[in-house]
Amino acid sequence: MGGMILITGANGNVGTELVRRLHSLRIDFRAAYHSTERAARARAAGIDSTVIDYADSGSLDDAMRGIEKLFLVCPAGPDLPAYEANAVNAAIRAGGVKQIVKCSVWDAETEAFTIARIHRQSEKTIEYSGIPFTHLRPNSYMQNFVNYFADPIRSYGVFQIPGRDSRCSFVDVRDVARVAATVLLSTDRLDRAYALSGPEALTYGQVALKLSNVLGRKISYRDIPDEEFRNVTASHGGSSWLADAMIELYHYTIAGHGADLSSSVQEILGQPPTSFDQFARDYIGAFRATKPRVSA
Repeated sequence: MGGMILITGANGNVGTELVRRLHSLRIDFRAAYHSTERAARARAAGIDSTVIDYADSGSLDDAMRGIEKLFLVCPAGPDLPAYEANAVNAAIRAGGVKQIVKCSVWDAETEAFTIARIHRQSEKTIEYSGIPFTHLRPNSYMQNFVNYFADPIRSYGVFQIPGRDSRCSFVDVRDVARVAATVLLSTDRLDRAYALSGPEALTYGQVALKLSNVLGRKISYRDIPDEEFRNVTASHGGSSWLADAMIELYHYTIAGHGADLSSSVQEILGQPPTSFDQFARDYIGAFRATKPRVSA
């Protein structure tokens, strides 16, 4: 099993695309899931898979056996630093891990907002471990519009965010996965951090216009108060911690800190990052109305 890559969060945004990428390249890797059902489906598709629990050191030790490189990603939450530290400690115990590629967050180094602080704490744990590392710091994902707003866009032609007129250099998850794969398969990008952005900084109004152009119908952006966002998050099962952390991130972006453009995708992949227009065309099926729309 020498030379194997372990992909944590294999069913998440980046993990799913990274699994697809490495599988297409016929690279030896192991995909780590949080449910036996998902791991079983992966095995049925010919993918070496395992089940991990970040709070269970035994499952992490089992997953690390024979692993040379680790792709580390954990859902944002107050336990992220502890959970990722558990994975790092398992990598140390395994003894053969030569690189940890961490999927972090935009501007983690600033520790200016809650999500940045928890990711930076985890980055420091990795740095102190003595294992060579590469931190990937992507901006907000284009695919968040599919994951969180596809239903209201399909049904009502609107998405609601407390984003004011802020600009964000959204990045395509597929680009993040391609960067991760390239970094995992090389040895010349160690002990470095890369900010990952798309090719342009867009307002949410511009996003709505781009979606309108692709879908051929009007899509609107509605700026909502923070408290309404909290209520919407709660109604969809989100925690108060997540709502507050996201509002803090939105405020950070409103202050102008999400609009910078990075050259890292171009530098690492040798091609420009995916545009929002291309993303919208590729995911048009997720936004198309499947039932009569009701006026909001």
